[in-house]
Amino acid sequence: MTGDMVLWRARCGESRTSGSEGGPGKRASRKARTAPWSRPYFGALLWDSVPLSEPITKEHFRSLRPAILEALDHAFFDARLARTSNWERRLLVAIAADGESSPIRSVLNRMDSDHPGTSRLVARLVAKGLVYKPKRGRLAFTVPLFGDYLRRKAIADG
Repeated sequence: MTGDMVLWRARCGESRTSGSEGGPGKRASRKARTAPWSRPYFGALLWDSVPLSEPITKEHFRSLRPAILEALDHAFFDARLARTSNWERRLLVAIAADGESSPIRSVLNRMDSDHPGTSRLVARLVAKGLVYKPKRGRLAFTVPLFGDYLRRKAIADG
């Protein structure tokens, strides 16, 4: 066992997690010398940024949120967006204008011109695991915060 794993188990005793043995905190395999697979990305970055002697507070989260989102953007969202065509990106941005889900009619109205294969674009985004139809006439992102990422990226790109 590595020193990091011992430290992780010690911090579990501080009631920051449900525990390090069994259940959700279980390691992916015995050979994996890494942190548990279920440790959330936000939690991991927050955990690593707060000194051991301090409890994690909402103020810590608020102050670290921009850095956490930037790290999440680079580690998770950029790769997903890179797999899309220009038309698919336009469709994703049109969905993001309403938040994390949008009525299909609103999406089509936001696009400059109706792409003749809009239903095919939607099908390709569904196949790529980026969107789904939670109910008839509506599109939503499969990954939480993806709409937020697209809005931040649109602001950054101008």
